[in-house]
Amino acid sequence: MASNSYRPYLLAVSVSVPAAIIVFVAVRYCLSASPEPPTLAERRGSRAVSTLQFVAVFARHGNRGPYGNFPSYPYPLNDTRTWPYGRLQISRRGRTQMFNLGTKFRSLYNGFLSLNYKSEEFKAYSTLTDRTIMSAQLLLAGLYPSHGDQLWNKKILWDPVPVFPTYLDNLQLMYRPDLCPAFHEDRKRSDKELDKVYMSEAAPILKGIELYTGEKINYEDPLALRTSMYLLWDTLNCAENEGLPLPAWTKKFYRQPMESVMLKTFVAISIATDKMIRLFGGRLFQEMITFMQDKTLGKLNPDRRMVVYCGHDYTVLGMLGILGLIRGSAPFVVESGSALIFELHQDPHSLLPYVQVMYIDGATPELEPKEITIPDFDPPYDFELVKNLTERYYNISDWEQECKI
Repeated sequence: MASNSYRPYLLAVSVSVPAAIIVFVAVRYCLSASPEPPTLAERRGSRAVSTLQFVAVFARHGNRGPYGNFPSYPYPLNDTRTWPYGRLQISRRGRTQMFNLGTKFRSLYNGFLSLNYKSEEFKAYSTLTDRTIMSAQLLLAGLYPSHGDQLWNKKILWDPVPVFPTYLDNLQLMYRPDLCPAFHEDRKRSDKELDKVYMSEAAPILKGIELYTGEKINYEDPLALRTSMYLLWDTLNCAENEGLPLPAWTKKFYRQPMESVMLKTFVAISIATDKMIRLFGGRLFQEMITFMQDKTLGKLNPDRRMVVYCGHDYTVLGMLGILGLIRGSAPFVVESGSALIFELHQDPHSLLPYVQVMYIDGATPELEPKEITIPDFDPPYDFELVKNLTERYYNISDWEQECKI
């Protein structure tokens, strides 16, 4: 499992950069559905309260195909019945998952967002990978179903909504040392500590698993060991996310004790130190804070109500790190189709802005947002407090200069 062909991809998500700047949402085929949502215009979303001013969403892409296989894996990548779209591509369930997330946002914010897409009101961003762009497209198909005068084809209840690239999601940092040497200076120190975890916790797990997988594991090379652990976790996780039954032997190892090792791994390679948190997610968080600040001052132009960033599990982890929710281990696995939500409100009496933070677990069928608590503080959070608590991570004026050693 720790073959050289996988080493460049260690614990990172593969990124392919398309030339297109704007892409449009995939077609929603729904031949039997009613062309007009019967009471959508009258139903106000449960989060569309009078105090709401602005919403920012950071979402992980939907379920996807795995990175690779092991010899005894019952769902190999060349099995097109299981993975018809191929390696790392959004799966069948992932497509439904992201569409449902979009319809959930419509149910939450209907009335705050117009029924029809308006560029001055809403903007969607994505990292430049197939799975994130397609996930954004699917989410938007659920958020903005075609209806009424926008219904240009009665057999296709879909209307195009643009998705724009974001270059502030720094996923590539994890496997491109040249992009930010200062990040990798801290990353090397974190890797040494992580190697100790793998020798004490991961190696015993993998020795037990090796009997079942038919894959030889290199226990002498820490990088090979980490690669093996990640690829095995990924193959099992992708199958589970598709609702596929796992072999009986996996119950000894998955999800626990594998998950506890992976939660430490996710943090160690991306946001283990304050410097890593700042360089990894600081600019993306800074953009959101700027939008909110301008909104409070009446200077946001266009005067948008909502932005959505479609990214990766590490995107969401980076934001959690900035909020102070990471303590050596991630608090939970960021499941595919999950979303971290920041709402900006204005108190009707003091007129002061405040923030509410919520999380949607993509693995739950109801997709209900749960409130996130910032350590040592009770929600909701004064906007100035949020800025003061997080400023050390986002007050970046020259990211490239900071990346130099």
